[in-house]
Amino acid sequence: MSARRVLVFALCAWWAGAAAAQTPPPRQRPPDLRPLFNARIPAEPPSARRDLKPLTPEQLGRFREAQNLRSSGMLARARGILIALDKQVPHHPLVVTELAQVYLDQQNFAAVEKLGRS
Repeated sequence: MSARRVLVFALCAWWAGAAAAQTPPPRQRPPDLRPLFNARIPAEPPSARRDLKPLTPEQLGRFREAQNLRSSGMLARARGILIALDKQVPHHPLVVTELAQVYLDQQNFAAVEKLGRS
């Protein structure tokens, strides 16, 4: 009887192995070839350069005055001059940079961020 049990066990093991060999392998997903974001690339890159008018001698004098006031620690007066100058020559890099430096010296980080976003 014992040999018969061994034979039945061996046949069951063989049959289970053969059945397992017939199962298909798990399907793998194909790689996702879509881009991470859908952005259009323009035919020509935008011009980062714009015509920049120089400051007039009067504006340059007020700009230097604001620089001196900032370096002397009179930040409120320097800020007032620079804001008025920014209204005359909007978004001039020299004026915006100096105004941002005044805001940083005042530790007014929200104003620096707002200035950068405008």
